[in-house]
Amino acid sequence: MHFHLWNAISFVETPTIQTIIQLIRAAFQSGKLAVTLVGPKGSLKSTVAREASRQYGKKVELFSLYPLDMTSRDLLMTGGTNNDKNTV
Repeated sequence: MHFHLWNAISFVETPTIQTIIQLIRAAFQSGKLAVTLVGPKGSLKSTVAREASRQYGKKVELFSLYPLDMTSRDLLMTGGTNNDKNTV
């Protein structure tokens, strides 16, 4: 485990967080321009995003989405259909 300190907040990098950070990196390496982290308040989304940014030298811009405002699909303006012709 790694310990990081920024803005007086202690952070323990668990195997799960390491995996999430690796997935973020893979997304950017595949050409994605944005990543959406979804979870309840206090689930370390911002902390993980900042750590991924620090590790890979990428600038991070954080903002919150609320279910009544828009979905991550709306934000990323992506969509399509699956094999059953349902919108995904």
